Amino acid sequence: MCHVLTAADVNGMLPVIVVFFNVEGCSNALHDAIAAVGKGLLSQAEIHKIEMFLAELHQSHSDIVNHLDAVDLEGLHKGIATYHEGQLPVWQEFILKLEREDLLKVIIVTERCLLHTEMFAHSIIIPTINRVIRNEVSSIPCGRFMELVGCAGRRSYDTEGTVVFLKNLYSGPHEIADLCLITTSGLIHNSSHHTPWWSI
Repeated sequence: MCHVLTAADVNGMLPVIVVFFNVEGCSNALHDAIAAVGKGLLSQAEIHKIEMFLAELHQSHSDIVNHLDAVDLEGLHKGIATYHEGQLPVWQEFILKLEREDLLKVIIVTERCLLHTEMFAHSIIIPTINRVIRNEVSSIPCGRFMELVGCAGRRSYDTEGTVVFLKNLYSGPHEIADLCLITTSGLIHNSSHHTPWWSI
């Protein structure tokens, strides 16, 4: 995924949301993302704003800030954060606050958390369209797929959104194309105002 984030930065696709189906995927991706962006994605002014928000959080919840993982802090200063079910509600709200202030350029989330928040980005990266349930691998349902791709594009900011899929052991261009065709045929049938298009 490292080269994808680098390409997203170079091609003006930030901010991006990276979607996983479990907390472990988010945690592993955070390390990769930090390594991929080098010195970071924020200006000095944006870093200063994050430090101010952290200082405010420290005043009200010093225990949380004092016990923050070093990786989380490094990520914040580079414009990267995770958002998942394993975090305390106070920290989740803090991440959402930074997101609303446009201080996070890469947000790594679980599917469930993304769909339960008003979180959007210029681009959505979906590393896999497969989920493991009861030791069986299956593609995500079309309805859930539509919800995820619908988070690409920020209201009043973007005229279009971008969704990036990554090839893996279980799915490649053919499987993703099939899912896109099924989904977009449903959009057209229901006279949607969205105009879907894709390239692989």
